[in-house]
Amino acid sequence: MQRTWYKRMLLSFFPLLLVTISAIIFISFLVVSEISMKQAEKANRISTNYVVDVLQSTVLDIESRVLKEIETNPRIADFMTKNPAEDMRLTQYYLSNEIQKIVENNPYVHSIYLYRADDDRVLTQSFLSNAGGFTDQSFIRQTWSTDYNPSWSPQRMYTDSSLTPAERVITLSKRTPLPLGSQGLVVVNVDVKRLLSIVDGMLNQELSALKISDSSGTVLYAAGEDDGANHAGSMSSLMDSSVLGWTFESGLRAGQLFGWVSVISYIWIIIAALIVVASMIAAVYVFKRNYKPVELIMERIQQYQLRNLQKTKGYDEFSFIEKALESLAQQTMDYERKHQEDVHVRRKQFIRDLLEGQRTVTAAEWSDNAASFKLPHSFQRAVVAVMEIDKFSEFQTVYPLRDQNLLKFALTNAVHESVQQEHRHAWAEWLSNDRMVLICSFEKSGDNEEERLAQLLTEFSRWVPENLKFSVTIALGAMHHGLDGIQTSFRQALHALQYKLLLGEEKLIHYFSRPTRTGAELPKYYLRIAESVQHFRMLNDTWWDETEAIFQHVRDELLTDEEIRAVMRYWIHLLQTEFQDCGHERSGPDVQALVGSLHTVVNTAGQWEELASAFSGQLTGFYRTYHLYRSSRKHRQILLGMREYIEKNYANPELSLIHLSEKFDISAKYASQLFKDEYGINFVDFLVQLRMQEAKNRLHLTDESINGIAVRVGYTNAVSFGRMFKRVIGVTPGDYRKLKQT
Repeated sequence: MQRTWYKRMLLSFFPLLLVTISAIIFISFLVVSEISMKQAEKANRISTNYVVDVLQSTVLDIESRVLKEIETNPRIADFMTKNPAEDMRLTQYYLSNEIQKIVENNPYVHSIYLYRADDDRVLTQSFLSNAGGFTDQSFIRQTWSTDYNPSWSPQRMYTDSSLTPAERVITLSKRTPLPLGSQGLVVVNVDVKRLLSIVDGMLNQELSALKISDSSGTVLYAAGEDDGANHAGSMSSLMDSSVLGWTFESGLRAGQLFGWVSVISYIWIIIAALIVVASMIAAVYVFKRNYKPVELIMERIQQYQLRNLQKTKGYDEFSFIEKALESLAQQTMDYERKHQEDVHVRRKQFIRDLLEGQRTVTAAEWSDNAASFKLPHSFQRAVVAVMEIDKFSEFQTVYPLRDQNLLKFALTNAVHESVQQEHRHAWAEWLSNDRMVLICSFEKSGDNEEERLAQLLTEFSRWVPENLKFSVTIALGAMHHGLDGIQTSFRQALHALQYKLLLGEEKLIHYFSRPTRTGAELPKYYLRIAESVQHFRMLNDTWWDETEAIFQHVRDELLTDEEIRAVMRYWIHLLQTEFQDCGHERSGPDVQALVGSLHTVVNTAGQWEELASAFSGQLTGFYRTYHLYRSSRKHRQILLGMREYIEKNYANPELSLIHLSEKFDISAKYASQLFKDEYGINFVDFLVQLRMQEAKNRLHLTDESINGIAVRVGYTNAVSFGRMFKRVIGVTPGDYRKLKQT
């Protein structure tokens, strides 16, 4: 098919577009040139201002150093006053050396000399002479006759000897003592040539022009004007230095060219506007000529079957054509929708129903859907494997959602292809974000099919971390017959996966190789955890052995992942409850941080050893902090003494808060408060615990009578002892002895 209309439209609009864009580009160039000129002038002003600031700061720095030297150097005062206490020759010698050092340390200082008015003498860095024979005597006379001269002098010629040529300098003179003394002058000469050498390093003479003049109009520095007036550019910036008395004139060397471009830019803007108007007129003509084919299409559509299309608001020709095409497409889609559904969604729901048993999938239903779902029409035996991504929360953190879906897609294809290489048929579906189910079916019975599948999945669990950079744990159920066997095998795989923490990640867990449990009673763990937390809070070091014993019992009794996490969460809950009730100033924030980190460990750990190690490490760190904090309390010694006294004298029936207050010389209320704050338990409960513990030991290990035991643990009669024992332990003393003996 020839694209005649396309070529016609292209040849119609392309020249107009080309001309318009060319005009806009050229105008943009002119506008940019104008902006560049303004920016260059602004940059030139900033650069000139920077030159002025640098020169001013240099001479001001010299001035401040000289003033500081006048104020702080005692030899200057000795020289000016001819101090009789000092050897004047030695003073003059040292002072000359110091002047020489100042000149050598400042590259811009030409020379420094001192004038003493008392005997009309001048001291330079190399000699001492009369002012009448000094080469700079005219400047001295003029300056001394002036009452106040705060600024730097204009440029002048200076030499300290008739044998050396004079050089350009600017001079600062200060009377001594400061500010308007009558003893003499300190004269500092700054070399103008060296000072202006700073400007050479700061000025680009190819782009900028700069002229510096002093207050008398003498040109001190000129750059960028060596090519003549035609190339010097216009001096667009004028600045004065209040410190030096100099005038700075600067400009751009290409200033005339910029000015010419600025003038002609307005002419080209007018031309561009005319071009745009002409292009619009031409576009209207071309649109009108090319609209005729659209009118023909409209007429033909209306002549046929789409005359009933409704004209809506905003109706135009292309909307009409679009609606006609949408109507045809909608009719086609409605027809196809009756015969086609989303196979993927239906297949996923079908497999979920089959595995989870939400509804019974009959053999007839399986046969009806096998072809559309690409499932085997019939099979003898099947086995189910559940594949779970290890450390899924970390997987979600490391990879964005798009990469997660891509990796899971790659994992699905990889396991599907690996299994199908060895077996007749296999299909995989994701039941949740982190779990995928793999169903393998077999049409014939084989002795080693299940063993070969287990070996293949074991190798696949090693292949995943090497190639996909994350790991998976695979649980394999037993092989069963029929559709019901698929559900049974799925439940067995889920059961095997419950031992992932103890058996480890990145491996295959077979249902028949799972550990055989001896039976676990979670309430027993809760009691032992409560006792360990109590000892932990009371700073009893036995908590560590109790914690290790609990961990060992978890290993020995082979708790499932769900049971392990339930036990650990209960442990965390007890820690939070116990330490929040203690009322310490700092234990609250500390325990919140501990609880948060422990929850993170429990939720993210992939193996039991990792969980136990991190959990005990967190407890150990918190225990050390808590122990240090408690040891630093001022009442620590009092509480330790009270506790030691209670533990030794708990059998005393007279032991009470009043007794303790008299013993330790504190009020009963304060003793009770200290005890509660430190150990999180009131005095009475602590005393009862000690007495009951001793009573349990004697009931279990001795044949002593109950009355005798009651007296030994601090009760005056067996009735009150028995009542308290039953309330705390739950059984009477006699029943407790029978339970222990059996």
